[in-house]
Amino acid sequence: MKLKKRPFKPFKVKVKCIESIGEIDLPTGKLVACDMFILSEREPSNKTVKPEKYSVLLNIIRFENEDERIAYAIIKLSSKSSVKWELARSDGQIESELQRDQFSDYGVDTGNGCFIDDHTLKSILSEQSQKGNDDIIYEELEEALEKSYEDGRDWR
Repeated sequence: MKLKKRPFKPFKVKVKCIESIGEIDLPTGKLVACDMFILSEREPSNKTVKPEKYSVLLNIIRFENEDERIAYAIIKLSSKSSVKWELARSDGQIESELQRDQFSDYGVDTGNGCFIDDHTLKSILSEQSQKGNDDIIYEELEEALEKSYEDGRDWR
């Protein structure tokens, strides 16, 4: 029996919105992007920012079936309009050496992306090492995620 090919029919987007979710404190101005449940030594971005707190925004898409997805997160570095976009990469990565179909990224194996200050990440990793317990921070993260749970944005 031969199966008929059916055209893919994506859900139509009902709403796109930007939602403020708070602030990130970047005391060193060195930003690390990673999967928050797989914290490990990661190099911060090659671009540093002024050490201070910045607003974090989510671009959310809601489909006709009411399912929601977070398309991407934004750290608002300035109230001014962007003049230029540059790829933020880990130190040592050279943009010109990336192939056309490659990009600078990190794995999101658990479905949870994270922005964190380099010093904060190193402090968490040091505490885990000293206590010999890698699960310390993860229990706190799970509790925080449960408190902020929204249907359609399941992190589990």
